[in-house]
This record gives sequence, C-alpha cells and structure tokens, in this order.
Amino acid sequence: VGSPPGGKTMSPATTTTTKVEASSFALAAPELVPIAVAALGDKSEDIQIVAHALVVKLAEVVPEAVAASVDALLEPLDKTVHKKISAKTGTEADRAFDLVRSGLKAALALANLPRAIRPDAVTAFLDKVNKKDKLATELLRLQHSGLGGPFEAPTPNAPASS
Repeated sequence: VGSPPGGKTMSPATTTTTKVEASSFALAAPELVPIAVAALGDKSEDIQIVAHALVVKLAEVVPEAVAASVDALLEPLDKTVHKKISAKTGTEADRAFDLVRSGLKAALALANLPRAIRPDAVTAFLDKVNKKDKLATELLRLQHSGLGGPFEAPTPNAPASS
C-alpha cells in the first residue's frame, strides 16, 4: 500500500481506485489531444491554463499522440508564451505572466518527449523562447524547480546544441 505526500497511508481500495482511474485516463488520453489543442486556443485564459496542465499530463501518458500533434500544439503555445504583458500593471500583469509561465510548463513537457519521437519543432520553439531574456530565465527557473525534467535548455541568448 502506498503513502502519498503528507504521510497518510492509502487503503488497498483507494490504491485500486487510483490505478483504475489512471488506467481509464490512459485509455481515453489519445482522444483528449485534439481537445487540448482546441482549448489552447480558447479566448479564456482559465481554459488555456487547464489545457496547459492537460498537455503536460498527456505528454507523460501518451507521448506518441502528443508528438504527432506538436505543430498544432505549438501554434497556440507560441501566442501564449510571447504574449505582450508590458502594458499591464499589478495583479493584471501577474495574472498575465501566470498564463505565460503555464505555457512554458506545457512547452517543457513537449521538450521532455522521448528524443526518438520529439519533433525538431519543439527545439526550434525553445530556441525562440530562449532569445527573450525574461522567458529564458523563467524557463530555467521552471527546470530547476523540477518542472522541466531532464531536458537541457540552451542558456539565455546562447545557440542551442543539438
């Protein structure tokens, strides 16, 4: 029986339920990729943030399906990550940057697809991100906080290595 964060012991029934739910998600996941693509382009920032989290999970569960849709995923992610926030102030600016940060998390999930199936477009996207100091700094911060996984992003304003 497993122990989740917080030290509470899970009962066998809870563990079984969790495994069934994970299995059900894995079965449905390939069908969720087009939904995630559509949600990334939604006008609502709240929907986009949920879509970013979905992309992160889908990249983990069905990497092949995500890799096959990378071009469709990167287009709205590019718009989100390169969103202009300089005109906003205070809470509005913080919320806008939360959306950008969420998009960067989704981009890192794409970057962590297995190298054999990761399209070159992902590396090109991250190279573009790394040309902006603020985005490059945030990308590194996310990686160092454990959200970026093993992908080695180029240092800010440095050429990417292949």
